Amino acid sequence: MSHGPELVLSWTKELNSQENRHRIQKVEGGDSWVALGCGKGHPWLFLSWDFDCYGCCLARGSEIAPLVHLAMTTPPIVASLKRHLVTSELIDATQINRDRVLDLRFRRRIGGEASNIYRLILESADRFSNLILADGDGKIIEISHHVHPEANRYRTLLPGLPYTPPPPFSGIDLEKVEDANLLPSARGLGRPLLRKLSLLIEKEAVNTGELLPMLASLYGSDRFICQRTGSYLTALSEALPEMTAVPGTPLEASRLIVVDALTEKKGRKIVKLLEKVLLEERWRTTQRLQGFQERLRRKETASEERLRGEALYAFAHLVAPRTAEADLPHPEGRDERIHVLLDPDRTAIENGQAYFRRYRKALDHSVGVEAEIERLTTTFNETEEQLAILERADLAALLLLREELAPRTSSKKRKKAVPSHLSFDIDDCRLLVGLTAKGNRYVTFEQASGNDIWFHARNIPGAHVILKCPAEEIPDKAFVAASSLAAHYCRASQDETVTVDYTERKHVRHISGSGPANVTYRDFSSIKVSPRLWRQVLEDSE
Repeated sequence: MSHGPELVLSWTKELNSQENRHRIQKVEGGDSWVALGCGKGHPWLFLSWDFDCYGCCLARGSEIAPLVHLAMTTPPIVASLKRHLVTSELIDATQINRDRVLDLRFRRRIGGEASNIYRLILESADRFSNLILADGDGKIIEISHHVHPEANRYRTLLPGLPYTPPPPFSGIDLEKVEDANLLPSARGLGRPLLRKLSLLIEKEAVNTGELLPMLASLYGSDRFICQRTGSYLTALSEALPEMTAVPGTPLEASRLIVVDALTEKKGRKIVKLLEKVLLEERWRTTQRLQGFQERLRRKETASEERLRGEALYAFAHLVAPRTAEADLPHPEGRDERIHVLLDPDRTAIENGQAYFRRYRKALDHSVGVEAEIERLTTTFNETEEQLAILERADLAALLLLREELAPRTSSKKRKKAVPSHLSFDIDDCRLLVGLTAKGNRYVTFEQASGNDIWFHARNIPGAHVILKCPAEEIPDKAFVAASSLAAHYCRASQDETVTVDYTERKHVRHISGSGPANVTYRDFSSIKVSPRLWRQVLEDSE
């Protein structure tokens, strides 16, 4: 998704309207983003210069944590921000040249009345997006992407040089647009929005007598309504027809195009990797399973090989030399004949010996075949279950899955090899969600006590969910969240509702000889629940 200058304007209005100026206490960052934290209970200010997910928004700590874990390297600007902005406070926010350029000014006290001023400038410009840290005089301290003179004749952006903004757009200020025909040449609005406004005017879906004054007063307005047209997010002082409303303040709504989009982008890369791992595992399991099923088939036909060998031994004198096939009497005297295929280059006895060799080989290879087929079938089903969970896993879950399923690609080593699972706290209760077969076994048989509640989607591959609650009466929010998580992490998660079975953990039993997560359960009840409800419940509890 994208945005225009009018959304940057709304960010500055929101940031400048905040009465309580909280000090920056922590800075986190990754390859194309930074987050400024003001302490517990306050959202993070998230800035991204990723070419797909650029912009500024407010983010929760739970959204920052997986991105921090995923960051394999951090650019030098992150270290500079930690060195210069920690303990500083935001003074004001401005927009440069009515462009998609956000200029944040911070003050950091250094003792007594003395202080230093720093500027953090975010240029949202698609693949040319950039983040610049400068001092109060505009001299660049550090920058995410250096711009050399041979690459840009208009400006050079390097540490130690003064900051130069992008070239200003030529066009008419919105305050001076008095005719709808001049609207496409106005500056201060994004091109997708201008095209949409022109289309609405052409369709007479808006009154130009009301639209133009609204746009003319936009840069002096303090009221913004976030709305979306296609993949473009905007903030205007009035709602427009044929636009989709986006709830929240501009910085909250921008989460959709910044941190949510970046999280989804990072998640897609991990999903692609894990899908490859799981699909390769499924293919190998399928090939081995077919091989053992062929061995089992040979075992079932081994007695026929033995009968043909015995018939050739008993009635070799009836087989003419260089014969390709023969019908021989049954060696046990039954009233039926045995059809035998022969190698013309061998004698009847040699052909009989070949049949006996195949008979003994089939018997030798059949040892443990049934058990191996059962094991491979369980492995195949677990892989299918894992693929089902993968389809709905968020970034935090994907990181855990990557560490277990593709450990060589993980940037950080885990202190202890704990099977992949998620943990949530809500109303003094703890929810545990298995993400793999081992993770399911771990939460069900190692972490849960007998009176804890166990959840699983009915007759559908998916996660085991455990609800641990110290109180005898389980809070409704915790119960709904647990059942919705079981519905979310299953193969039917795209449905509007999913039937989830639940029972006390003591009624769940592992099926002996099967995979680690194969269970049977009794004394259960069922509930139909939305797979999307758990997110809202957890957010309301934060």
